[in-house]
Amino acid sequence: MRAAARGYRAVAAEAERWDARIEGAGTASWAGAEGDAYRRARTAYRPMLAAARESFAGLDREVDRCATAVEYAIRRMDVVRSAAETTWARLQEARAEARARPAFPSLVPGLAPMSSEAFDRRVQSTRRTMDLLVEEAAGVRRAVAEAAAQTVADIARLAPPGPVPLPGRDPFGPSVVSRETYEASGTATYQVLVGDRTLRVEQTLLSDGRWRTTVTTVGTLGVEVAPRLAKFEVGGKDIAGGMPDASIGATTSGAVDLVWYSSSRGEADVKAARALALLGTAAITNIPLPPGLLRVEAVGMSAEVEATGSVGYDPSSANPIHTGEEAGGVGASAAAGARVRHEQARDGSREDTLALFARGQAEHPWFDEEGPTQKTYGGSGEVTATMRTGPEGQSILLLSSSRQKAGEDNRYQKRWARVLTPEEARRFRNGVDEIARTKGIGRKGSAAQRTVALIAETRNLTADSPQVRDGTVRMTEATYETETVAEPTISGELGRVGLGAEAKVEREKLVEERTVG
Repeated sequence: MRAAARGYRAVAAEAERWDARIEGAGTASWAGAEGDAYRRARTAYRPMLAAARESFAGLDREVDRCATAVEYAIRRMDVVRSAAETTWARLQEARAEARARPAFPSLVPGLAPMSSEAFDRRVQSTRRTMDLLVEEAAGVRRAVAEAAAQTVADIARLAPPGPVPLPGRDPFGPSVVSRETYEASGTATYQVLVGDRTLRVEQTLLSDGRWRTTVTTVGTLGVEVAPRLAKFEVGGKDIAGGMPDASIGATTSGAVDLVWYSSSRGEADVKAARALALLGTAAITNIPLPPGLLRVEAVGMSAEVEATGSVGYDPSSANPIHTGEEAGGVGASAAAGARVRHEQARDGSREDTLALFARGQAEHPWFDEEGPTQKTYGGSGEVTATMRTGPEGQSILLLSSSRQKAGEDNRYQKRWARVLTPEEARRFRNGVDEIARTKGIGRKGSAAQRTVALIAETRNLTADSPQVRDGTVRMTEATYETETVAEPTISGELGRVGLGAEAKVEREKLVEERTVG
């Protein structure tokens, strides 16, 4: 411990030496943009050196103080150990004497007469002394544990007052300019069991000119129940003309993502086509792909759980109140779930993602002087927290909050970026792993709840927050225009089995983006 303290002291001295060298550099004659850039960098880094000097000097003091407490405990324990050895020997002698004493000691020549009561008192006194020494030893151990705990608390308070400022390059990475998604899925239902396979291709144009191609295979399994509901009647007459629809269910899914980066759309299309051909062949023949055949930049794996519920009623032409095209649907639906994802890149970087999402919608017909219209309420929202860890080990938390109203084409997104300490990074990863394992946020104080608390703390930051104003946290706001280009579907039934297929094309384009902080 003393040697460790000396090491911390050396680091503090080194930080002080470098601070003096930077301060002593004569930069007054350094003109132009380069000189200004150096002086800005010096202004940014000197507080870090000062924080390092204070922190490591404090580590030296605290570890040295803990070593002093341990040395004192060792001296106390040496005294207790010596007394305990003597007492233990006396207790063993008493036990041996007890075995040697006959029932009537006065009949044995040479044995000092001692009553049984006096002998028992001697043994009990020795045992009490031994118990006191054991208690004293436990007290010494508690003192060492308390000194260690206090040292840990003092060291935690030595951390710099704020996180290290974000690096000069954009921590978010390049922005998304546009995104196009192609998706095809097949669904099969047997009574209440639902399963489907989905193949998705996502082409994303980034602000640095690159294209990100993501090919995803998803497998879903769930349960969906459609309870029978009574018909609507008025005065004994059926006014519904049909049965209301309702369903409740829950699904779980697992996905594998293959990621490439390309310099052009043509190159991205070629990679996507090749991946689809290989994946399709592997799926049909059930032959695994040889390692490295696709030569991807990153591989992602995710798991998702979702709960759904809906109720709806679409009056038919038999309805005496509304007929034909005037008839409108009434209904509501809701869904909520969570998704956990891990992505490992070839360059050694890693992403751990936790997404919480919900959507809800209600609709009913509305009649005014212009005729019948369908009113729609609700929308969808998602909070996604991604911890991006670079090859050098530094972790940045990227938090995204997006929302979209039902019936609107625009999606609104806010993003935050903050540097995480190694302890915060470890806590986030443990929490994500726990949520993936338990499918919940766990008990109070668990790793999952601490992760959710870190996300909530970051999400509550606004443009006026001190962390955003001083640049240690950056925040962007963006508006995306979304559009569903095509969504053909086909479905049918074969006995108890329902079969369906769906294809979908979606486009998303950045309309506006601004950075705060």
